[in-house]
Parts: sequence; structure tokens; C-alpha cells
Amino acid sequence: MGCRVRSASPVRYARRSASPHAIATLQAVNESLRKTAEHLSASNEKLHRLTPERVSPPRITTRMVSEPLTMSGPATTAHWYRPRMTRDDAVEFLRDKPPGTFIIRDSTTYPGAYGLAMKVPDRGEQKSPEELVRHFLIEPAPDGVKVRGSDIEPVFGSLNALVHQHSLQPLSLPHRLLLTEASVEPQSADKLLQSLAGVVPEYGKGVVFMVLYLGCHKIGMLTGPHAVKNGFDNLFSERQAKQIKTATVVMKVNGEGVTLTDHERRLFFRMHFPMKNFRFCDMDPGHRHWKYRDEVSGDIQAPSCFGIVCSSVINPLVNECHMFAEYEQPASLLTEEINKWSERAV
Repeated sequence: MGCRVRSASPVRYARRSASPHAIATLQAVNESLRKTAEHLSASNEKLHRLTPERVSPPRITTRMVSEPLTMSGPATTAHWYRPRMTRDDAVEFLRDKPPGTFIIRDSTTYPGAYGLAMKVPDRGEQKSPEELVRHFLIEPAPDGVKVRGSDIEPVFGSLNALVHQHSLQPLSLPHRLLLTEASVEPQSADKLLQSLAGVVPEYGKGVVFMVLYLGCHKIGMLTGPHAVKNGFDNLFSERQAKQIKTATVVMKVNGEGVTLTDHERRLFFRMHFPMKNFRFCDMDPGHRHWKYRDEVSGDIQAPSCFGIVCSSVINPLVNECHMFAEYEQPASLLTEEINKWSERAV
């Protein structure tokens, strides 16, 4: 799998007060943002004066930050923000760091944007340390900033919010961002549900999760818990005879249906199940766990399993059970959210 899969027990991130050094750094960040916005506005005006009318020059807008960036959750310091660090220096800094370690710096190529350099896992491809440092562009948007190049990336109100969310879920990134000064304490499932907006990001209409896709089995006309049990019975029976190939995928759920995106294309690129085909979603009635050895840490993982039953797009008279294991959020939370969206679509 592309990222470490944890057997997720509900957690929440405790707030910690920022140190004087962190506050000073935040003030510097806001001053940098203000100057960048002024520079960008002046550049756009100049570009419009110099560009012929038949050409529509690109306009990049950025929202001014009206109040200081605040450090919440695990982001207790802005040690990851190095505005003047060069691309080469970022590579040198990250080359011997663990996967997920990152640096954000001011982009020299795109004024107003930021460069995200991060160390990614070595998947046995015998790449050099420098090749294991990848670069991403964080571009300004009308309501904040976002990671460029993926339709699953939302707009965040600040760099801090972007970093915090990507430390919980990688979304389009190859690995979760590693925040080394996180303070974690237990949290009940009820509290986790109450803070859902901070754990599962809303995209206008819909929610997005990271899940482990285990496979699909045709189950005839079965539905309900028996259909999910039948699917997992077949899956675990097959596993005794052969290795099951899995993939970490992005699951987006909204009123239109369920969409799965496999960014690494291990099993597929994208699958969509219309909500009209949705039949049932619940945990594995057998309470089984998908045990495997994590590619990055080498630890044994055992996440809980759940299934989605829907009619086949090709043959509506045949139902399919698509099977998953939890990734970051607990499976019980995911099934509850999926069922909520199916009820809204009725």
C-alpha cells in the first residue's frame, strides 16, 4: 500500500499553546502573505496592461488573511515553513528523513504560491535518497490555498489548515504529512462523530475518506448483512489459496453515488456506483480484521472491515459486494456516513 495503514482507534489532537518562537514565526508568515498578495495584485495589473486584448492573461487571486494564522491540533509550531529555503536545500534536508517529513517554502517560479517538498516511502524501487523527495505546488485560490493537480483536493483557509488535514489524510499526496510534535489523547466515538467536519473534509456536497480496497464479489440477489457476510466469506476463503492484491483508494460519497479513485492505479483508476444502485452498507457481520504487514513500517496491521452492496452497473439483476478495510477513520464512522448519504438520496 502507498501509505501506512493504521488500525484506527478514535483519537483527537489536544490543543497546545504556541511558544513565543511559534508566535513570532506566525507573525512573519502573515507578513509574508500580505506582501505576496500586494505583489501579486500589482503583477496582475501590469500583465493586463501589457497583454493584447485578444489574449486572456491568467489571473491568480488570493484571499487576504484578516487574522493571524493559528496553530491548532498537532501543528504546534511552524518549523515546517522555510520561506527562503531553496529546492536543492530542501532535498538535502529531507534525503535522510522518515517518510512524511516535509518542508513548505515560498515558490520562486510562481509568485504567491508555495512549494511542498516531502520525503516519500521507498517501495523497493532502489531509488536514490534524492529521488525519494517529491515536490508539489500549493497554489493560492479565491478562498485560501490548495494542492495543485488533483480534483479531490479542497481549498483550505490557510497553510496551517492544509498541513493539519494532510497530516490526518494524504488525499492526493503519496503519504501523510508527518508532524513530529503531535500531542494525542483518546477520544470517544461520540466525540469523534461530533468533530466529523475536522476529520472527514466536506467538499461542498459530499464527504471523502481514505480506505483500503480489498476486492469485489458477485452475490446474486443477496442484500443486507447476509450479502456482506457472503462477500467476506468468499474473500477470506480465497486468501487461504492465493495472495489478495489490495489498494489504498479515495472514496468520495455524495448524493450522486460512491466514487473510488486509485491514484497509484494498482487495481483500477476510477470506479463509480450511482446512488440508485446502492443497496446496503455495514460492517462485516463476522467482525473480521484484514491482517497484513505494512510495507513502510513492517508492523502487522489489523483494520476492521466493511462492505458496500450495490447492483451491478452492467446487470442490475445481480448484486455486488465491494469490500474495504478502514484506513484513518474507524469503519463504523464510515458506514454511518455512507448510509446517511444513501438516505438523503431516497
